[in-house]
Amino acid sequence: MADNVTVIGPGSVIKGDMAFDNAARIQGTFEGTISAKTDLHIGDTGSCKADLTANTVQIDGSVEGDVVAHESLQLGAKARLVGNITAGTLVVVQGATFIGHCRVGAGAESIAPANPRPETPAQPRPRPGTNNSARATPVPTVTADLEATLAGLETKLASMGKPRPAAAPQA
Repeated sequence: MADNVTVIGPGSVIKGDMAFDNAARIQGTFEGTISAKTDLHIGDTGSCKADLTANTVQIDGSVEGDVVAHESLQLGAKARLVGNITAGTLVVVQGATFIGHCRVGAGAESIAPANPRPETPAQPRPRPGTNNSARATPVPTVTADLEATLAGLETKLASMGKPRPAAAPQA
């Protein structure tokens, strides 16, 4: 980390786009985009819903967004990253969490991303026939076509256990 560092302290909440000519350290909460010409550090109390771009990026907190580290990216032991990575080199310390796709190495930035940003893991869906009043996730409606298909399958399955009628003799 460079000597001239801009620090966004714990307890700070910022939304928008930030660009730093020098190094930056985020210890608070940020939403938007961040770019730094040198080093960017998301501290252990830092939480970002942002796309990050810098020469070197170190994540010890939580990031939800894509990360471009022209030189290197390091995910610390308590890091949590949900997003895609493009980096010259990548170091992942044991204990870090990463959900997404990565492109690492020489030329990684010149390759277009193949996949969109991953979604955060889905919450379990409620089961039909149970009391779901406390859950916020709605149960998807079943279409008439699907209901008809299921009814046809039930009929076929029910008839599989019954003996077949004898075939009429052929003349």
